Amino acid sequence: MDYYNALRKELDGKGYDKEWCVRCAIWCAKKVLPIWETKFPRKEQPRKAVQVAQNWLDKPNGVSDSLAWQAASVAYDARSGGKITNHACSACAASAATASHHIDEYILNNLAYVVREAADALNDGRTCIDLFEEYKKSLDLNTVSLQELNARL
Repeated sequence: MDYYNALRKELDGKGYDKEWCVRCAIWCAKKVLPIWETKFPRKEQPRKAVQVAQNWLDKPNGVSDSLAWQAASVAYDARSGGKITNHACSACAASAATASHHIDEYILNNLAYVVREAADALNDGRTCIDLFEEYKKSLDLNTVSLQELNARL
């Protein structure tokens, strides 16, 4: 089954805004960042890409699109090592790329890519759809304040 395209269809028309997508991208990236950092503790580009995405979330007008895109590109270029670490690095890079877009289709494409790469990096049998459902279940928007939501990330 093509899980990426299935996830992409799941995202279409659901009304997920850019902020929601960036939150999900950061959540996924943070799940796999330790995989990268264990193997490459001195290569900070993926962590910086996630931080740029977080900075955008904290202050959307404070992070330029070009800065977010640059952080994503630098992190993506840092990929080295094995398949699993490359998936982890790509997920982190794509979290910043998600923050760099304004066109809904690009935002949703990047989010689907982040989730797929994170699922592949975790390599524990979960698909990107499983991971996306896990993220949605982790949010109880009826009882969680925005500050608590940020703390979870």
